[in-house]
Amino acid sequence: MNARNRNSKMILIIIFILALVYFTQNESLVAFLNSDLS
Repeated sequence: MNARNRNSKMILIIIFILALVYFTQNESLVAFLNSDLS
């Protein structure tokens, strides 16, 4: 049970890091969305 919790936590951290990398790689997309909103 403890190991499973640790594994799921690690998976969540990895997904978070991957999402962070994905968004930083697509800064142009973020800039486009920001200009579209304003």
